[in-house]
Amino acid sequence: MLPAGFGLPGPGPQRPDPNPQIRIVISPADAQEIERVVHRAIDNDVVREITRSVGDTIDAVLSQLPRLGKIDLSGINGLNALGDWDAIQQTVRSQDFKVEQTARETKTVQIGATGAIDLRNVSGDVSFVAGTGRETTVDIVRKSRGKTDADAKLGLDRVTASVDTSPDRATIESHYPSDSHPVYSVSINYTITAPPGTRVTVNNYSGSLTSKGIKGDQSINLFSGSINITSAGRVMAKTVSGDVTLTGADTDGTIELNTISGGANLQQVKARQINVSVTSGDAVGNGLTGESVQMSTISGTVDYTGTLTKGMRLDLRSQSGGVHCTVSGSTGFAFTGSTFSGQVKVDPAFGLQTTNTSRREVRGTVGDGSAVVVLRGFSGDVVLTKK
Repeated sequence: MLPAGFGLPGPGPQRPDPNPQIRIVISPADAQEIERVVHRAIDNDVVREITRSVGDTIDAVLSQLPRLGKIDLSGINGLNALGDWDAIQQTVRSQDFKVEQTARETKTVQIGATGAIDLRNVSGDVSFVAGTGRETTVDIVRKSRGKTDADAKLGLDRVTASVDTSPDRATIESHYPSDSHPVYSVSINYTITAPPGTRVTVNNYSGSLTSKGIKGDQSINLFSGSINITSAGRVMAKTVSGDVTLTGADTDGTIELNTISGGANLQQVKARQINVSVTSGDAVGNGLTGESVQMSTISGTVDYTGTLTKGMRLDLRSQSGGVHCTVSGSTGFAFTGSTFSGQVKVDPAFGLQTTNTSRREVRGTVGDGSAVVVLRGFSGDVVLTKK
């Protein structure tokens, strides 16, 4: 017996059909229910991905920050921090404080040509610049705001920055007192000039990061702020709210970029592995080379332009948006392109030898098939173009 809303065709000729076929008729109500189920499944996948990404990034950022007010950030687990965000925001920012005072200082440290810097900040921008010598200089600018000059001055007295060193490491940290209702709001900006081979670790709650010419490993974790890195080596960078831009990286290791609310833009990046994950925003890659290049977004467009090499695997995915891939060179590749709501379009100039083709999926081989190209969408077109 068929379920409600399904049925067989009505009475036909009395002669038996030698090739009988069953036609399933779906009622409008059942069609709406199927659509709700599909959307619910998609939404659940999106929620799980956002929860995982946000949780991992918040853990990485907040667990490294100093104690702030009465909130102990060292033990916060992922999304459990949600209830404390308003309190943190009130502590590090206030729109009511109009009077500002500033304090500046510069410290010079010796950590060698390939030393490490570990920076932990709460509010303020961070900038790294590759220098020409072996010394590392740290320029610190503390900005305190309050309703009165006395309040702003109190902020400068209470909120400080320290630079501690060992023979090959500098630890830079912002210190906020345990004031439950401070009458000030203090941000600390850091500008660090260091040897190109310096290794960098940054955890910052509110503020952007720029880095230029640092070839040592960089591990960046931000909660609210953009990341802009140029002329780099190995990079692992995450932000919850902000864009991520990487230009001119060259490493034998892995490049990993992740943003929840913002876009990712990579230009002329060479690495063994390149992994880019975006939740809400576009992912753009131009001139990326490596053994494995993976770029994905849940809500946005993936746009890639580059040259394939033998053995390379290129994997581009979008949940809600198009996937556009433009490749050059003569390297052959095995191709898989699929989308649920949209079309798969392949430039005839490739001479793709298809093994399976439909509006929603195309499989085939170009040349010797020595590389792999996988383009997957759900809501949007998948387009492969030859440059």
